[in-house]
Amino acid sequence: MTDWNNKEEVLEAVENDIRAFKQASEGLQADKQVVMAAVKRNPDNLQYASEELRNDKELILTAVKDHGESLEYASEELRNDREVVLTAIKDPIGEGWDGSALEFASKELRCDKEVVMTAIENDRWCHAFEYACKELRADKEVFLAAINTFWYPCYARRCSLLRYASKELRSDKDVVLTAVSKKGSFEFEYASKELRADREVVLTAIRKNSYNLKYASEELRNDKEIALTAVKENGASLQYASEELRNEILTKRKF
Repeated sequence: MTDWNNKEEVLEAVENDIRAFKQASEGLQADKQVVMAAVKRNPDNLQYASEELRNDKELILTAVKDHGESLEYASEELRNDREVVLTAIKDPIGEGWDGSALEFASKELRCDKEVVMTAIENDRWCHAFEYACKELRADKEVFLAAINTFWYPCYARRCSLLRYASKELRSDKDVVLTAVSKKGSFEFEYASKELRADREVVLTAIRKNSYNLKYASEELRNDKEIALTAVKENGASLQYASEELRNEILTKRKF
């Protein structure tokens, strides 16, 4: 049985079990050698380290290099350290997940355009843009960088960038057309009311995701060309057309 006050036994336990460190004594959770060994085995072990060691830059860099979201457990001072945050948001193996660590950066760094753009480059989901400060979520260059990095796997339903963008960007036709042009995009719902009544925008949106017909203006949901375009992509989208068009289309299909 492990003696959680014994350094050698704890080091051995940490080596054999990535979850063992949380059982170490308070004294050993403040021992840099033990904590470093634990963090190398599992970066999330940082959460059990002493307050002093969570302010140790070398230790934090070791943790966030392998798992950016371990930045959550760093001290407030180090979450405002540019080197630490940039290390956290850069994906070392190119899978595109670490940009979401921006959530745990200081407000100052979430308003730093270079930092945010780096996070976006390393994030294939909507998180990096979501966690940028309000000012940068109103920046067209930042949004376009995000939308061109983001992807829409079939299980990412409801995941959207436009929902976090400023009112001005959601009303910008070029921005919205870029967003809804992505295959499988769920962005159209968050376009401005005016653009959801724009024929070009609506046609573009439903060609990429026929269910977007649901969010088109009442007038365009009663537009035969638009309804038929959506139905051609996916028959189930007929439910979002106007009642008049549903009846007309269903009647013709019976014959």
